[in-house]
Amino acid sequence: DNLIYMKYNIETQQWEKETIDEEGDVGGNPSILLDSNDNPHIVYFENGYDQLKYAYYNEGEWQVTIIDSSGSMGLWTSIQENAEGKLSVWYYNTLLDKAVNLQQVEGTTWQQNTYDLGGFALYQGDLVVDDSNYLHITYYSKEEKDLRYVVWQEE
Repeated sequence: DNLIYMKYNIETQQWEKETIDEEGDVGGNPSILLDSNDNPHIVYFENGYDQLKYAYYNEGEWQVTIIDSSGSMGLWTSIQENAEGKLSVWYYNTLLDKAVNLQQVEGTTWQQNTYDLGGFALYQGDLVVDDSNYLHITYYSKEEKDLRYVVWQEE
């Protein structure tokens, strides 16, 4: 499978298709955002090598990088941009059985934080970063069978 980006061209009234990544079985559990300059950023799972990848559009071309290769992770990804224009990626790491947040430090350098949400808790999670850089996380707890909401702030 490939990671494909499609956009609609209003002038030609046609869909335009771009293949971003075709190395391996890519594109699982994707999340996309448009940054403040309307450039797309995508995080997604590569199943063959158990890697979390990040693709972004920069100066007319796609850049693809691996942001986590610790194995068996990348389920239920989410990507957001904070008030300073830095990215925050959220996903569930099945190997660690923890939720993971990657905060963009600079370019393709990331700082990793892990969160224990109580067993196999995170299912179909999502994240939003507010103007104060607080993480607002929603997820479904399979064990408790309920929807949960967490707010995380740096101390």
